[in-house]
Amino acid sequence: MKVLNLLSAGGIGGIEQLCSNIAKYANYDNTFCFMFEDGQIYKEMKKSGADVISFAECSSKKISKKRWESLCELAEKADIIVTHHCTIALHIYYCALKKRFKNKKFVMTIHSCFDPELNYNYGSWIKNKIAKWNIEEALKISDKIIFVSEAGRRSYLDNFNIDVTKTKVIYNGVEVSAISIDSIKLENNYTRITYIGRVEKIKGLDLFVCALKKLLNDDSNIKVWIIGDGSFRNELEMLVQKLDLTGVIEFTGAKRNIGDYLRKTDLFIYPSTCQEVFGISIVEAMSYGVPCVANNVGGIPEIIENDYNGFITSKTNDDELYKCMYKFIKLDPKLITQMRNNCLLTAEKFSINCTIDNLEKTLKGMM
Repeated sequence: MKVLNLLSAGGIGGIEQLCSNIAKYANYDNTFCFMFEDGQIYKEMKKSGADVISFAECSSKKISKKRWESLCELAEKADIIVTHHCTIALHIYYCALKKRFKNKKFVMTIHSCFDPELNYNYGSWIKNKIAKWNIEEALKISDKIIFVSEAGRRSYLDNFNIDVTKTKVIYNGVEVSAISIDSIKLENNYTRITYIGRVEKIKGLDLFVCALKKLLNDDSNIKVWIIGDGSFRNELEMLVQKLDLTGVIEFTGAKRNIGDYLRKTDLFIYPSTCQEVFGISIVEAMSYGVPCVANNVGGIPEIIENDYNGFITSKTNDDELYKCMYKFIKLDPKLITQMRNNCLLTAEKFSINCTIDNLEKTLKGMM
């Protein structure tokens, strides 16, 4: 079985990291084609010997004859063609390949919840109309549609006329570290809270900062790492200064060695306000035995269970985040240890090995 995976770009992101793990662990043949841009993950995959190809230099235009001809050469050798990114240009190629290669199987892997405001946000009604037609056509011509959470599947079934028998939920997976609770020895004389992800407005970091201010008013001793970068960073740093939290919060920028930080973390925070389809960084934190606090949005409740592996808010606001963090800080140490064990069990459920096994069964079942 030969699978051709299509991605728009190869920068740092959850989709790209998942594909990197598929390349590393899958027992079937995969080629990864980065259609328009390469990036850090692409370079790491190439260095590791993965079968990766970049069409970044094919043409300055996304839709070009040279890129199409090069793509057809790759598709000719594949049994199954899988698309991972939801962009107009990528869907155009995906649908065109279906018309060209009718005997091959086509799979959409959808890594987000459907939201018209986000999916149809191209700045003009013409592009938005094309995007709508593109998604509808891609869904229609696909032999299988894989969602990374039940929340993702529900959002598409609610908005499109999809044959539910074509759909399948396969959770994203992470590499599970060989960590035991006995090996975790946090020697901080303070509570270390960590966030890992994009620093964007929709990630709710302003709510977290406001909640943190309330927590510090309770004389809590806390240190925070915000790991990542994005367009909201300057505004967030100004809010941190305004609330006099500069000595509490450290902005590290984007990092690849996240394990070095998670090993020293007491509590992971994921305050996103958008309909997150899953929350791969939550599972990554749990793989290091770190309990999590997050808002009740999208697919996050499919990972976090109150009082078991963390706390999830009842409403999306700073007061609810404050209450959840306060609950954790006030927990009996024995209950925290149990919660850490539960996190490791949860991470096993969402391991990359489980993802690969489910992918392989699903794809082979199409042959």
